[in-house]
Amino acid sequence: MRNFLAILALSLVIGLPALAGMVKYRTQDGKTGYASPDRVPAGAVVLSQDYEPVGSLTKGNLHYAPKPARAATPTRVATPDKSAEERRQELARDRWARRAEKANKELADAERDHERWRIRCRGEVERRSLYERPAGCSSYEQGQLDTAEKKLEEARAWAEDGLYDSCRKASDCLPGYIR
Repeated sequence: MRNFLAILALSLVIGLPALAGMVKYRTQDGKTGYASPDRVPAGAVVLSQDYEPVGSLTKGNLHYAPKPARAATPTRVATPDKSAEERRQELARDRWARRAEKANKELADAERDHERWRIRCRGEVERRSLYERPAGCSSYEQGQLDTAEKKLEEARAWAEDGLYDSCRKASDCLPGYIR
């Protein structure tokens, strides 16, 4: 029994510094550090026991995010319906169809914008010279109409020829993908 009490007292003496928290110490070269009592470097002078810095995260309760739930492991591996090549062709077809839809939408937007500025700037048809402005058309409106005309030409060129040329040059596009 006496041996048991001696071992218990010894374990408490050894375990107390670990329970003490942190200490503040200074090394021989003058640097200040913080560590648990059993981690103080050799030759360092302990400045304060049970040191707890201001604003420490150890004060108060810490709340950790819950661990994410493990995903259920599938019992059997799903077999793909399509081969990799078929899937690649399907993705390419979808990508080129979206590009064609985008080109058609940009063309429709350019036509709508051009028509809006043409109507707003009445007399556009009778324009004889680059520097003549029809009655009722300000220089701002004329500039917007000219910009709308350029955008319409670019959108038409891309939708009618540029997209097909791009498809023809691409290795993953067939002409039927953009119709």
